[in-house]
Amino acid sequence: MNRWSETFQLPDGGTVELRPVSESDNEFLLLIYASTREDELAQVEWVEGQKEIFLRWQSDLQRREYEERFPDADYRVIVVDQEPAGRIWVGTDDQQIRLLDIALLPQFQNRGVGTVLLKSLMVEAENETAKALYRREGYKEVGVSKNLEQILKSYSDAFLKYGMACRSAPICRASGTSARSADAQTGCAR
Repeated sequence: MNRWSETFQLPDGGTVELRPVSESDNEFLLLIYASTREDELAQVEWVEGQKEIFLRWQSDLQRREYEERFPDADYRVIVVDQEPAGRIWVGTDDQQIRLLDIALLPQFQNRGVGTVLLKSLMVEAENETAKALYRREGYKEVGVSKNLEQILKSYSDAFLKYGMACRSAPICRASGTSARSADAQTGCAR
């Protein structure tokens, strides 16, 4: 999530923002965790104060587990229309983007918040997968522009449709021709 957009529009016109978790969010995060366990915990008769102790313990265990297994994960508070609404925890590395946890308070559910965030992660994952493919195939990133995704899509479409490779690649992997036989207009070997 370090690279994905931090403000999103909801279908109902609302906005979703993501901000880093801070120490001052601990009680709010406990509230979110408790909301995800309500049905399960309703099945037990609790002595006064026992349920809160249990929830704190479980929440702390979950957080420590994620922090140990995914030390570089991005942990954010989900803010809907300027009101804290949930949390999202995403781990990334060179090979994957892993959604560790997402939770919304009940009053913010069914508004499209989760859908918007998951779609954004999917786009990020697709872009990272495509970039990894290009790197494996010998392409090098020489700069980034706001149209990077469109450029990458154009390259992948051309490669798939025409079996083309960029002029800088010594051999077109699809046809085996050398870059010296490059098309003068496209700069690509066919």
